[in-house]
Amino acid sequence: MNAPEINRRRSNLVSQTLQEVVEVPPNNTASTIVLLPREGILAFESAEIPVMIDRIIDVHLETEVITPLGESSVQKGVCKFGYSKDQAREALGEPGSVATNPDGTSSFTFAKGPVSSAAFDADGSLLNCTPRSPVDQLDQATKVDEAKQILASQPQLSSVSTAVLTDNSTVIFDIPGAKKTYRFDDKGNRAPGDYTFLFQDVKNFETKTSGNTKKDFDAFLESQAKTRQPERANQIETVAKGAEGRPLADEISYPSPDISNGYVMVKFDKGKDNKKIDSTSIVKGIRFVGPQPKGN
Repeated sequence: MNAPEINRRRSNLVSQTLQEVVEVPPNNTASTIVLLPREGILAFESAEIPVMIDRIIDVHLETEVITPLGESSVQKGVCKFGYSKDQAREALGEPGSVATNPDGTSSFTFAKGPVSSAAFDADGSLLNCTPRSPVDQLDQATKVDEAKQILASQPQLSSVSTAVLTDNSTVIFDIPGAKKTYRFDDKGNRAPGDYTFLFQDVKNFETKTSGNTKKDFDAFLESQAKTRQPERANQIETVAKGAEGRPLADEISYPSPDISNGYVMVKFDKGKDNKKIDSTSIVKGIRFVGPQPKGN
């Protein structure tokens, strides 16, 4: 029974035990998965058959105070003078590397998080931390949920905006101290490169002296939407057709070619027909509704 595959499975089971503490709120319940080995389960070589637990009749728990009462709680993501190394690990996470100096002082280096390094005195008490800027933290975020947690933990990032694109990817923008955007695909994974919104290209139709007819505008919106989400291009086409024949004073609400819950509100000037909108009507005014970078 000690074939490499069995040993690997057994090792995996053992490594999963005692790895976390599940706190149960008073008068409440909690669910988890635990490994309850029977005698001999780790000695397959002396067993005729592997032991598998089929049914649990009763479990007896012996309570133990893990955190003594009165001990100050640890704040996640906060560097606090005097923390022990264990408290620093609880607050800041497991360090990527640990260095000990000849005089007994030491330091932790963190690959991610709000702190890049932490210094300890010879007694193991936290002296100071080197912070990592919010922008640097976002640079390291590989998942959209991770990026949102960073934003929620940084009060100075309260003005940051997010937008969901028509392809279900998410863009984070208007970040203080950063000129770039952060994009995450429809599965929440970090997408390479910045995302350039279409607001300015759409807005340019308002100041064009030629090529700014409704026909030109409709074709542009549809072509841009089609490269991102074909269904959005169909929605724009439907709105464009329905607009023709409406009073010239009407403001037409087009679905945004790239923002999922965004709209492009367009006013037209006279074309061949001085009272109704047609394909020759001139783009007169454009405004946007929904998530958008500042200045649009």
